[in-house]
Amino acid sequence: GILVRDIGILERANSIKNLVLGKTGVITSGKFAISNIYPASPEISPSEVLLKAAGVESFSHHPIARAITQAVSNYKLPVCVNFKVEAEGINGKMDGELIHIGSERYIESKIIFINEKLRNDASECRRQGQTVVFIANRQRALGIIGLADEIKTSTHEAISQLKDFGISLHILSSDDKRTVNSIGRRIGIESVYADVLKEDKLEPIEKLQRTSPTGMVSDGISDYSALTQADLRISLGNDGVDSDLIDAIVLNRKLTGISDLVKLSRRTAEANKQNLWISLGLSVIAVAAATAGFLTPITAAALAFIANLLVIANSLKIGNLLQTDNSSANIIRS
Repeated sequence: GILVRDIGILERANSIKNLVLGKTGVITSGKFAISNIYPASPEISPSEVLLKAAGVESFSHHPIARAITQAVSNYKLPVCVNFKVEAEGINGKMDGELIHIGSERYIESKIIFINEKLRNDASECRRQGQTVVFIANRQRALGIIGLADEIKTSTHEAISQLKDFGISLHILSSDDKRTVNSIGRRIGIESVYADVLKEDKLEPIEKLQRTSPTGMVSDGISDYSALTQADLRISLGNDGVDSDLIDAIVLNRKLTGISDLVKLSRRTAEANKQNLWISLGLSVIAVAAATAGFLTPITAAALAFIANLLVIANSLKIGNLLQTDNSSANIIRS
């Protein structure tokens, strides 16, 4: 089902022309798995790269951190101290050595050397749609870990349906542009905003709003600034979201819930127009006929009552259509 803040959300959903999708947890499952480990040089083993990463990541609750630490669950991790979270990475000391973990841009911001081999390995991982994590000490990058995040089975169907509704789709992510472009190509979305820092995510929303109303779909607080700016704010699942900020929550976390919400909003708008014409049309006919003497006042009143019944029946038809379509859009008002 879908939890909406108020029934007016349906009217707003009907007006949306742009829909911005977060990547992790929206398009993809958010359940990362290690695909590749590339050391920077032969004297560094893949297990050394993984253990250094896991030692620092053990303090983090990010899905990538969980994937890395689960891969070494049978090992005793080195003790990490002075753990610190920064804009695009984390760091901590192990055995007196400061270890940085994060994006390529984060490592470069620390003026740390990355050799050509690692850059090429990272490019190959991104070409396959993997998220790349760099591991480095104070002097140089020690290796990278490539992690795959599977595209949800419901994603392709939802994107096809949303395109049929005439909605323009966009991806917004902090991940590397090559990784996000690879995923975009696989699901048929060309418009990609990648390498966007968390605090800068409202800018693409503002840009799209200059053309038409824009909605945002996220799975948590990493897209907070974008959500605050969007005309329609939707969350897949209710973990870590501000209920006062979100307009609608898709409880089953499937992207098809968004297309169901749009479908319901379109049919509700269509039914409202039909109801207006039914009520107005029969009222005009009844008044005109009664004025001309063709109907008695009692018959005119009966005709008005019939108009009300037709309006109710037409409104109930929306629910029947959704059940026929096996839709998940069972609206629950909060």
